[in-house]
Amino acid sequence: MKAVIAHAAWILCALLLGCAPASTRVYADYNPETVPELQSYRTYDLLPPPEDDFRADDITEERILRFVESTLNEKSFQKTSVNPDFLVGYFVTTQAKITGSSGPSYGIGFGGGGTAIGFGFGGSGARVYEEGTLVIDIVDRQLQKLVWRGTITAPSAPGIDDPEKRAEGIKCAVERVLERFPPQ
Repeated sequence: MKAVIAHAAWILCALLLGCAPASTRVYADYNPETVPELQSYRTYDLLPPPEDDFRADDITEERILRFVESTLNEKSFQKTSVNPDFLVGYFVTTQAKITGSSGPSYGIGFGGGGTAIGFGFGGSGARVYEEGTLVIDIVDRQLQKLVWRGTITAPSAPGIDDPEKRAEGIKCAVERVLERFPPQ
């Protein structure tokens, strides 16, 4: 299980490096009727970490939570453990994806007098890659109900061994998700 968690965290860091590939998708989901309530929120607290299957390693978790807090603070939200307006949680997932492409096809043929010789070449390829997702949830504390969910999904970018680059990728991902909260 720890290997799966470490792998998910590595993929999360790798996929978010740069945070701007064209294949990066950012979504927010909420009930449009609740926008005035969401805009009235001023205080928050953090939910406990997710279960092991969706939890990042300790270093990645600390980065995610630090950047969630700093991003919300920049938006003038205040962290408090006493009756916060909303609670913030997160989880990470990875999924293997397959993409296919067709290559060129070539053919040569000879014929005549009832005999034929032929040669053909065709190509197609499939590539398997990891796609990671960071999900940030906003839960109304009084209602104990999910009221907003933001996600960022992108393919992994292998070979990121610089802790500063990993941290920057996570920061960018958190900021891109939370720029949609609260909805306007």
